[in-house]
Amino acid sequence: MRDSKAHMLGLTCLLFMTMSAVVYGFDIPEEPLIRIGNGVVQDARFSPDGRYLAVATSLGVEIRDADTREQLEFLPGASKPVVFNHQTTLLVTGTGAIWDTADFTKITELPEEQSVFAFTPDDRLLIAGYWETSVTAWDTGNWQKVRTYSGTRFRAFIHGLSISPDGKLLCASFSIPIVPGQPFGGWNMGNIIIWEIESGKRIRILVDDVIYPDTVAFSPDGAILATRIHGDIMLWDTQTWRKVGGFGSAGGAACYGCVYSMEFQPGTRFLAVPYGYSMKLWDTDVVAEVRELSGHAAIIGSISFHPDGKLLATVSLDRDMKLWDVASGQEIEMTPYSLPVAALTFSQDSKALFFCGETRRVEKYNIITGETESIMSSKSGSYESIDLGANGSLLAVTSRSLMTIYDTDTGEVELLRGGRYENATFSHDGNTLVILTRPDFGMYAAMLWDTRIRKFKAEIPLTDSSFKADLGDEDKMLAVITRGEIQMWDVATRRKESILPNKSGGNMILSNTGKLLAADGSFAEPDRGSRGVVKVWDLDKGEILYILDEAQGSSTALAFSPDDKILVTGGTKGEMALWDMEDGEMLKLYHEHASKVRCLEFSPDGRYLASGGSDGLILIWEVNVDGAGGIVDMKLEDTALATWGAVKRTALLQNYPNPFNPDTWIPYQLAEDGKVIIIIYDSIGQIVRKLDSGNRKAGCCEIHWDGRDGEGQPAANGIYFYALRVDDGFSNTKKMVLLR
Repeated sequence: MRDSKAHMLGLTCLLFMTMSAVVYGFDIPEEPLIRIGNGVVQDARFSPDGRYLAVATSLGVEIRDADTREQLEFLPGASKPVVFNHQTTLLVTGTGAIWDTADFTKITELPEEQSVFAFTPDDRLLIAGYWETSVTAWDTGNWQKVRTYSGTRFRAFIHGLSISPDGKLLCASFSIPIVPGQPFGGWNMGNIIIWEIESGKRIRILVDDVIYPDTVAFSPDGAILATRIHGDIMLWDTQTWRKVGGFGSAGGAACYGCVYSMEFQPGTRFLAVPYGYSMKLWDTDVVAEVRELSGHAAIIGSISFHPDGKLLATVSLDRDMKLWDVASGQEIEMTPYSLPVAALTFSQDSKALFFCGETRRVEKYNIITGETESIMSSKSGSYESIDLGANGSLLAVTSRSLMTIYDTDTGEVELLRGGRYENATFSHDGNTLVILTRPDFGMYAAMLWDTRIRKFKAEIPLTDSSFKADLGDEDKMLAVITRGEIQMWDVATRRKESILPNKSGGNMILSNTGKLLAADGSFAEPDRGSRGVVKVWDLDKGEILYILDEAQGSSTALAFSPDDKILVTGGTKGEMALWDMEDGEMLKLYHEHASKVRCLEFSPDGRYLASGGSDGLILIWEVNVDGAGGIVDMKLEDTALATWGAVKRTALLQNYPNPFNPDTWIPYQLAEDGKVIIIIYDSIGQIVRKLDSGNRKAGCCEIHWDGRDGEGQPAANGIYFYALRVDDGFSNTKKMVLLR
């Protein structure tokens, strides 16, 4: 029996080697070749001693020198908000991670998720709050919860938190959305409460049942408390708790909800308050505006003064960070951060990558030289889609109100107006540009623009809002994904020929030959949110070929390899999966992006794959297209199945039998000796069983799963994933099916 299994294991390795080199024909390395971008900025804060500027991005928290802005440390995985203690010995990030600033190592993490933080002046307590009816105090010596500040009448969000300079008083603001149809329906109602920090006693509800109470701040001398309520700043005397002044902060009712942060300038009673897209500095003694700092293109959501009061850092909701000289009101130049990537496309010679983000620029990255240049800018709004024609010269860029055709050879620009543009895609031969449009007063339509004569040649009326369109081979068939279905149109007759049912409306792509169509088919599961499924149709037969069950969340990006043998999918959680179109099996799973993968694109020569994410990161992967080595590179001796040469790459192989009942064997191969664990997941990503294989020698190996969970109970019928984890950092995942 053992000899039979050994023969099967050897056969599995042989088949895997053959398929890797012949069928798959290429490999994508574990690490990308090029990384473009430094992350999307979320928050920024100066340290109280003036040494550091902590910048929270989508990739982690950067610790920069406050004077030179040089990066000193990077805390991967950390996120907003960022709060230093008063002695600058501790840093809090995200939902409660605590870092030692001596070497920026993580000390601990609060056991309860939090979102708002403030240290007492003596740094003995960390006050924190989240979606709760109370605020908690944590002892910074042992990180135990020591006190709870309660007193709100409902379970609500905490928006603002401030501690008086003498450390005696705590102020917090809470609000909760009111159900539409009730009094004040649709508004956020709440209150602002004052407590004694040491006793935890609530001493006053400053205001109650007010609309939009959010940020609060004590003045540096503790004499004034500033609160923001329903678009207005109110100033309170902290001895009598009477209102002593106030002013409109955000330009009236049209800007309600605009103030997310305010802060007193150190050593003064000057209060910095976001005012829409600008920042205003108010003298609270005489209630007069002192200075205005203008330059953001969106609402300012985060501010922080340098402890000397001379510098101010601001972060707006469009992820733009600026530094200001407070005295002059002038912006200080600094390296800009990335923005979420909206779209990307390769040049026809595969030597450059064009991309646009949630910004008003289209940029070109030269893969050979590593240089980036801005080639287009817009004053009317951010760019949302981009595509390059097969002739290599015309670049189509979409914004909501404008379609721009850019000639990359001459630099000439042609503008198409007259509607609201959703998306634009060139046909495979580059002769036609398909533009999805929603006229201001009219029907949804797919407009076909002839790139040779530079004129519209056809208009196909659509019955519903559409998300993406693609032209099939020879421009004969147009595929359009809408809400609830995929429509196939005959371009010549402009008639709808067929409908492919698909409840999820969003992403879709035709294969290069036009024979396959892949679309996001995600659906909602009760109490579990969105389930990530990609449907692949055989268009000749008009039926579903594969359902690719990612169990990772909705699919947000799709790309076929040039030979249509591989489909790459990107998801909402930053994952990127490679699927074999010969059998629908997952080949590899990557997690290089910190958040949603928004776009995927192969270069025309098939050498590169580019991925762009909401994290502001663009990754360029070098693809092994010639099959030399494939996914694994193994040497088979003359005696088949007898002696194997050295395994040059670790790999997870397909289980056998598959489907199986009641048990199965999972083969894998190691390039070097290592400690191995196989983890079995169910279809929603929950761990079913861990199989510890221990320390194994390099070569072909296998492990047995008896089809039972960690408690010894038989696992249910269905799809399962098994993941190989090796102590050298290697990780890969495959799918199997249990049929009892």
